[in-house]
Amino acid sequence: MASAFFNKFYIVLLSLMLMACGGGGGGDGSGSPAPTPAANIHLAQSNIDFAGIVVDSSSDRTFELKNTGNADLKIAQIPQANLPFNISIDGCSNMTLSPSQTCSMKVRFSPTNDGSFTATLPIPSNDPDASTVNCRLSGVGYGLNLWINKVNSSSCPSISVDVTVTNPRSASLLNLLTEDNFQLYQNGQLQNITVTGIEYPSPVSLALALDWSRSELDIISTIQAAATSFIDQLDSGSRAAIYKFNGEIDYYPDPVPPFIAGDASGKTNLNTYISTSLAHVGGTLLYDALIQAIDTAAQGTTDKRAVIVLSDGIDEGSVYGFDQVIASAIAYGIPVFAIFYVDPNFTSSGETETGMAIMQSLASESGGQYYDGLTSDLVTVFQQISRVLSNKYTLNYTSSTCSGRVSLDVRSQWDALQGRETRAPSFP
Repeated sequence: MASAFFNKFYIVLLSLMLMACGGGGGGDGSGSPAPTPAANIHLAQSNIDFAGIVVDSSSDRTFELKNTGNADLKIAQIPQANLPFNISIDGCSNMTLSPSQTCSMKVRFSPTNDGSFTATLPIPSNDPDASTVNCRLSGVGYGLNLWINKVNSSSCPSISVDVTVTNPRSASLLNLLTEDNFQLYQNGQLQNITVTGIEYPSPVSLALALDWSRSELDIISTIQAAATSFIDQLDSGSRAAIYKFNGEIDYYPDPVPPFIAGDASGKTNLNTYISTSLAHVGGTLLYDALIQAIDTAAQGTTDKRAVIVLSDGIDEGSVYGFDQVIASAIAYGIPVFAIFYVDPNFTSSGETETGMAIMQSLASESGGQYYDGLTSDLVTVFQQISRVLSNKYTLNYTSSTCSGRVSLDVRSQWDALQGRETRAPSFP
């Protein structure tokens, strides 16, 4: 009996000692229960600024949501933002994200009026600390399309800046603009300028590169019709060359001269080439074709030179890369006007997003302009580019510095419409 009593006493005493040392239970040693697992929503960007966009154009921004908690994050249906903002690709609504998992969304800014716009995009979830988080959206719509096409600092401190100003909704050339309609800032300081009146027509030497790969074949007739409409708008003093590319690159004229004149005979020959077919070869030599097109445009004898490229933005098989294309465009001073266009039934949403971003970067990093051919009529897109390339104002001022990189900010106003573009050239 005594032995059994001491055995029971020993077991009870040992249990008390283990509890005192924290060996039992699931607490933290202080008697507190373990924290309850919880989801936590994290926005990589809580503020998205689209900056300035010309009316009837669009710009897309992609942002990411992540579950940084230790329980599943359940995202509810995300409501559409107020116009002119809208969710163009929704990869997050009604999704359940495990810890560390992410999803992405794309928001589009498509202003139809001149002015500043803001909106809030609410994102509801089961995050216990924030049942709704907000992404703030902002952007400016410009009723005038202003493009800086050349900065000449070779006679510094005398600087000249060539710009074009167009109304995207009218064929009007705004040929009454004077100094009072322009402002030019260098490094944030307003400059005293004189303005040389409009030059119209302003001839251009250009290379037009058309994607003829598999993703475009079913819509190639639409591309051909829009491209020929653009050629028809060339003035007789302009010069053009045409590139077609898939897994191979074909061009006209071949081999010489580098350009065809924009007169009646030249337009006929250029349009005949555009209307002919190109044998399908697998691949898309986008970057190689752009390198050749930039080299051709650089041989132009007109004051204004440019490359226009229509593509889905996907490269397959090029020897050159994106960085080399941009370096070549900057070295020769050739802006790239990039038109994103693709058969939506052929390309996946992931490729569309990637290609669109590449085309936007080609334009912005080369000093050109970007156009979305899927949200605007393709013939209208080419008409807008034609107007941008067809006129020129020259802004003259005296610079306070002649060395290093400067910031230029040019603004224009016509009645209630405004336009703006910035550039960061190096002097001299």
